[in-house]
Amino acid sequence: MTAPLTDAKDIDWGTALYSVSHVIVDFDETLLLTNSTEAYLGSARPLHLVMAICKAIDILRLWSYLPGERKRHVYRDWLRVVFVTLFMPWHYFYWRGAKAAEIGRTRSNQDLMEILDRAKECDKLVVSLGFGFIIRPLLSTMAPGYGIRASSMLSGFRLRRDGKLRLLQDHVGLEYIKQSAVITDSHNDIDILNACAVPILIAWENTVVDNIFSKAYIPFLYTEKVKRKGGRYMWRGVIQQDCVALCLAYAWAMPNPVFACLSIVGLHLALWCIYELGYFDNDKAAVEKEVNGNVIPEYHDFIGRMSLAGAWMAAAAFTAFGAVAYALAFGSMFEAPHVAALSLEGIALVAVKWLGILFVSQLIFRAYNRVSGDVRILTYPLLQVLRLGLYAILFTTSVPGILLLSAFVIGRSIPYIVYRASRLRWGTLNRLLVLIAFFYTSLIALSTSYTLILTYQWLVILVWLILRSRVEIVGFYNRPAALSKKAV
Repeated sequence: MTAPLTDAKDIDWGTALYSVSHVIVDFDETLLLTNSTEAYLGSARPLHLVMAICKAIDILRLWSYLPGERKRHVYRDWLRVVFVTLFMPWHYFYWRGAKAAEIGRTRSNQDLMEILDRAKECDKLVVSLGFGFIIRPLLSTMAPGYGIRASSMLSGFRLRRDGKLRLLQDHVGLEYIKQSAVITDSHNDIDILNACAVPILIAWENTVVDNIFSKAYIPFLYTEKVKRKGGRYMWRGVIQQDCVALCLAYAWAMPNPVFACLSIVGLHLALWCIYELGYFDNDKAAVEKEVNGNVIPEYHDFIGRMSLAGAWMAAAAFTAFGAVAYALAFGSMFEAPHVAALSLEGIALVAVKWLGILFVSQLIFRAYNRVSGDVRILTYPLLQVLRLGLYAILFTTSVPGILLLSAFVIGRSIPYIVYRASRLRWGTLNRLLVLIAFFYTSLIALSTSYTLILTYQWLVILVWLILRSRVEIVGFYNRPAALSKKAV
């Protein structure tokens, strides 16, 4: 059995260290009040490249292709460190230069180091599952006289596989361990805690481990966590509503509608990266200017996290995908690999056009965020036109497509105008409003030419709108009112 997890103030350190000749100290979250591997990965720049590498390793589960048991525990950190260092070699030198010294000064466990300094008769040995080339520059700033046993970069998985006890037995022997005090925060060190003279399993205050994804910009996270919290809006609102509507409106008559849909999805996600910047800017303006700014507390968690450069990088990547799919949309599906369609000049032209559209859209959204509530009544429909109508610059559409897009603009604008004009919030009838708008605009268009309206495309659109509104249609007849008064 080992000593229970305890608090530093409950330990008589003088008695604990008096009877031993050696002190074996864990490094991560013990001598260093964070995780050295996460600190190394999180300090690499550009951070989005680090995130992409680490995310790819997780998605592909590269550790599963390697031998042994407990593969994730044994290989994951090793793979992340190796690949980041391999693809970003400049970070190795940056870490060994300024960054490690900075973290060593700011995140060292000063309380523990003062305790160990008083145990002058004991030699100190740091043992860690972390990586030696990461820990040594830290330790040289924190405690230059300490010994160290840690993982190497090329075979870093071995220590995790074999354990600390095996490492210590091979390097210092079992007698050394029996004459030692072991200080660690990890229950995984139970083997050396059981083998040593004085086991100290202890949790330290002020320990903070920053995951590399915890403070970095991630596309659409602000929408999901703040602006449209709790509704899986990117899937239900953007993909299932916007993208389906756009595909029905613009991709119907394309030579290859499958690639046209893929292009629309890519371009729309690019637009949404910029639209999300507008959301954040809207909340920022609400906090700074509006008396009744309705901003949830989670907004403040993103103040240092939203990134203009990160959003534009993500938008550029989605735009590139959309531009390639756009070129393929003009070829036959059976003309693989569509060499004729894949003109680099054409792809670049589409990408430049769309990025220019995104830039103008951002300027319009910023201007919208800085006008009064009354003026927003007039400009809100323009934002909806930008959200759905900009694709006409690249795609052609038909009369049913125009009716569908117009219905979305009308159906989304009416609740907002009602709210701004009377401070009333419309109930959950947005989908039904779009269906009604589509029905009446179709009736008006029928007066000009029914042959342009009554097509298979129009029928598919109508069926889709009815299906997506079925819950609201039923609910409309089961409640007395659609409007409710709420404090804003």
